[in-house]
Amino acid sequence: MKKVYNITFLVTVLLSSIGQLSAQNQVRSSIQSYLLEHAEELGVIPQDVSSWEITDDVLNQRNGIRHVHIVQTRNGIPLKNGVANITLSNNNKVLYVGNRLIPNLDNLVPSAKPTISATSALSLAVRHVGMQGKEGKK
Repeated sequence: MKKVYNITFLVTVLLSSIGQLSAQNQVRSSIQSYLLEHAEELGVIPQDVSSWEITDDVLNQRNGIRHVHIVQTRNGIPLKNGVANITLSNNNKVLYVGNRLIPNLDNLVPSAKPTISATSALSLAVRHVGMQGKEGKK
């Protein structure tokens, strides 16, 4: 009997997880569609909203309204000020967007390749903060 309960519990957890993933995909899809369809109205171009991640997702259990916070990313790196707050209805229709997305990202972040080496970056940082010290033993 204990094995039946364990299997039932595992199946319940698995189905619940699948349901949550499906809901999350629907939320992402609704947001992405809205961002692309309203890019001009939001002051961005489609490429500006091609890469983002959800940082917060709060569902109101009473009315099904969902508040989602997203951040733009480039090369997998979140952009500090490229954010939006999006409110979705219980059927994932966008009701409100608080927009602080960064426009023309490709002009601001033209390449994923670093322009200086890691060693040069460290040397510049050391100079910038005024660190001094002796070179270590070799």
